[in-house]
Amino acid sequence: MKFSLEADVSDLITPLTKGTSFLKQLADNKSKELGLGFQTYLTRTAERLRVYKTILSSTAPSDLIDEYVPLDLSCESKIVTETDLISSSQKYCHSVLQASAGAGKSIYLRWLFFKFLERGGEIPLFFELRHFNVHEADNLVAFLVDQLNLHMELDEDTLLAGFEKNGFILLLDGLDEIDFDRREEISAEINQLAETFPKLKIIVTSRPHQDFQNWPSFYEISLMPLTKEKVTSLIDNINFYDKDLKMKFIEEINDSLFDSHRFFLETPLLAHMMFLTRTISSEISDKMHIFYKTTYEALYSKHDAMKGSGFQRKKHSNFDIEEFARFFSFFCCSTYVNSQMLFTKDELIQHLTESLEFFLGDEIEENQAKEFMHDAIEASCILIQDGDIITFVHRSFQEYFTAFFLANYCDEGYFEIVEKIAAERTHDQTIGLLANMNIGKFERLWLIKKLPALIQTLPSTDDKDYIKLFWEKFFPEWNLMSIVDDEIRLSVFRESKNNDDNDDEFVIYQIISNCFLGRTTSPELRNVLLAVSRGELPASKSAKKKIEATLAGNATGNKLPFYNSDSTWQSKTWLGISSKNFIEFCNSAQTRIEKQISRTKLDIAKIAKPRK
Repeated sequence: MKFSLEADVSDLITPLTKGTSFLKQLADNKSKELGLGFQTYLTRTAERLRVYKTILSSTAPSDLIDEYVPLDLSCESKIVTETDLISSSQKYCHSVLQASAGAGKSIYLRWLFFKFLERGGEIPLFFELRHFNVHEADNLVAFLVDQLNLHMELDEDTLLAGFEKNGFILLLDGLDEIDFDRREEISAEINQLAETFPKLKIIVTSRPHQDFQNWPSFYEISLMPLTKEKVTSLIDNINFYDKDLKMKFIEEINDSLFDSHRFFLETPLLAHMMFLTRTISSEISDKMHIFYKTTYEALYSKHDAMKGSGFQRKKHSNFDIEEFARFFSFFCCSTYVNSQMLFTKDELIQHLTESLEFFLGDEIEENQAKEFMHDAIEASCILIQDGDIITFVHRSFQEYFTAFFLANYCDEGYFEIVEKIAAERTHDQTIGLLANMNIGKFERLWLIKKLPALIQTLPSTDDKDYIKLFWEKFFPEWNLMSIVDDEIRLSVFRESKNNDDNDDEFVIYQIISNCFLGRTTSPELRNVLLAVSRGELPASKSAKKKIEATLAGNATGNKLPFYNSDSTWQSKTWLGISSKNFIEFCNSAQTRIEKQISRTKLDIAKIAKPRK
């Protein structure tokens, strides 16, 4: 399914800027001046948002209108449609579109921009919040005004008057990309705008975060995973690649690949990455860090050759693929920990210089950092240039290389850096990647220091209510999940798996980094219920019917109790098994890791001992 507009984009802009009721209420000269200004703004914004670069097209733009595959949405276990979001009704007037890395939040918001143009009425204003990090404005409204003033002359009072008179739609992309120390402040300002202007449509994108529970007027809308049909459309719509390669990959998806690697193919970014690696390798790892490593190697070494030309870009530096990853990893870690994702050319060269100095000392050559920068943009395609700003083709690569640096090249300060990441980046994948890359180091330098306090908070598995106590303490939102009876509970949880890395220990470490810091994860059970109702997870007919009734709100309500008097069934579910495994793991891990540390010291001493 492709994006379509009934009229050309340019034909939609002129009547929108002339016919908006808010502009008509202004004095004639002011109305005409602002109308022309917004026409310029919308034209330039539409041109900018229509084209974008992906991991597959990092050197040539893709066309949103020609290639986009619309995503499904849900809220409170109910399907949310495109019509619901762009409607002029008050429902979903204030919404947060949330999903994990690579799920397509930003592209979906761009798509909504064009749909609002098509609908007409209010003027859509699109802002990338990541630019706030490098902006001099001290508050959100000042930032919005300054961004608009790149295209017109607009004062703050006029913008606020437009908000009051329902003249605009506010589209804010990437709340989670704002610096950690400013995010709470901006969140408060967004909520203040929603409270002051209750009819102003505000749509924000972000990775999931528990703080959204404190956004009183906002609906939390989740981007749903790709279905098999949608992922095949996604691959089919890719330009710049041989049609036969695409068709072969689509055949594999329809055959068995979607079932065996669902976690990767349900996410647009990972689906693109899988297609990229599949064109050069017959093996696709189930391990996330190996998957990213393979994708990096494909980007760095074979990106051009895969296009059938046989041409391969000349590297500016003389770094081989391993050297590049090593030098690039320090840059990623230092900028990631300090929440920096956008760089001017001079800033980037300075960061890359520091990275080279970390490994090479004073031996770096003149212009070596500049050549390094060109390779990061042109050869590896991990960085992309957008005007005067350079950023990552996707921020998850910054997370991967951060974990790569910590796992391989960082001992001094390891605990402090991991602690900062765990405290501030609870929904990033860095901790899980790090644990899988070098489990011994992770346990020795971080986990062993966290376990004693964590163990004191855990219930005993001898307690008949240990499952209830565990999930109430660490994941309280599960208490409100909608489950009708034991039959549905068993059918859903028996078939649902946490496929983050197909690795129980990965899940355990991810839970540790969240629970110990008092964090909670976003509830995903409703998505599982939806998957069952669509037939994507096995369940009996009666279970599916009851789930469908629950999702429609026709059963016993949307907030059914998670627990009843008889909770013995829970021990057979994924929740029961995982909570027991987690408790037992923590209780045994401390002793195991301490013994491993002592044994390693003795073994190393034997190796290092000089021969007689």
